[in-house]
Amino acid sequence: KFRFLKLKNIIFTVEIKGRELRRIILRTYENKDELKNEINKS
Repeated sequence: KFRFLKLKNIIFTVEIKGRELRRIILRTYENKDELKNEINKS
């Protein structure tokens, strides 16, 4: 039972880390789009 709990915790941690990573990647892409817009304006 303890091993199962440990596994559950690992999966939970991985899910949270993945979500944070996705958020960072999305933010990076948005920033790239903003940069492109700024370049196109000038």
